[in-house]
Amino acid sequence: MPSAEALGLLRRAVGDRAVDADPEAAVALVAACGFLPLALRTVASRPAAEPGRTLTDMVRRLRDEHGRLDELRTSGTAVEAAFELSYATLTTPQARAFRLLSVVDVPDLALPSAAALLGLGTDESEELLESLVELNLLESHHLGRYRFHDLVRAFARARSSREDSPRTTARAVAGLLDFCLATARNADAVAHSTEPGERTLIDVAVTSAGLAFGWAGKSPAP
Repeated sequence: MPSAEALGLLRRAVGDRAVDADPEAAVALVAACGFLPLALRTVASRPAAEPGRTLTDMVRRLRDEHGRLDELRTSGTAVEAAFELSYATLTTPQARAFRLLSVVDVPDLALPSAAALLGLGTDESEELLESLVELNLLESHHLGRYRFHDLVRAFARARSSREDSPRTTARAVAGLLDFCLATARNADAVAHSTEPGERTLIDVAVTSAGLAFGWAGKSPAP
């Protein structure tokens, strides 16, 4: 929901007094809920069930990623259950991509980085990522860049911790780091006009080709 609508929903759920008493906490709360109506309705039911709990209390609890999904659960509904329904529809490759993309703590990932993390080609990775965007399990805020909604990331990480072995996640992260080092090496070579084949300042052993950059040196003779 847009921020104003999310605040309006919270105000209707908890009352004007609670929101007016701490407007900053109200804004932080709707943001922590990711502006999701289901999440907002769930946390808004807490004050009625636990008198004395303030909006600030709720914000503090939601900042803990490990307990965030538990906090967004009541006897009548759970945000996690809604995510489970979507996750159950995924194919095996989609589910694997969904889980592994969540293990790195970055705001977003460019398509080449995501492909390196998944150990797949860019075309195959783009098809998977765009399918997750269509299912609202991933966001693409800029062309070729992907990110998680905070609550969806928490769910994906929980699934990864249960379904992916430490070796699997370590291999995925190693693939991403290898790609990043190779890209940095290529950029360094261009920045310092290093001749093709010469050693660069970033002299590391990598298996990835990394992103290519235009060579700043003289063009080789035809």
